Amino acid sequence: MYLTEHQEQCLFMSHVYMLHNDIYEYLAAVPNGALRNKIVAIKLKKEGVKKGYPDLLLDYPSSVYHGLRIEMKRVKAAKPTISIDQKAWLQRLNNQGYCAVVAYGCNDALDILKRYLNNEKVI
Repeated sequence: MYLTEHQEQCLFMSHVYMLHNDIYEYLAAVPNGALRNKIVAIKLKKEGVKKGYPDLLLDYPSSVYHGLRIEMKRVKAAKPTISIDQKAWLQRLNNQGYCAVVAYGCNDALDILKRYLNNEKVI
């Protein structure tokens, strides 16, 4: 049995809080994937929520990148699909000097974060 994307992301946030409390305050989630009614969806779109934008934002620069953006996917037998909008956002952000990547579960996201914080090239 595999964890949901929500569970993987919650687990990642918990680990970052415990292991990297110094940067935890710079880490935030974007509420793009939640199911919502049409009125709330319209309000969020007007507020600037964009389809395909990465799930997690770390506004903490490394020597190589301006910040880290993670599109979280769950771990399952077959790799989850990345939408066209998600691919476009990752490319756009990478072109602007961010590290924008897909993480397949909590462990992958933690490995990406570790490399990022060690000022290693992640992409």
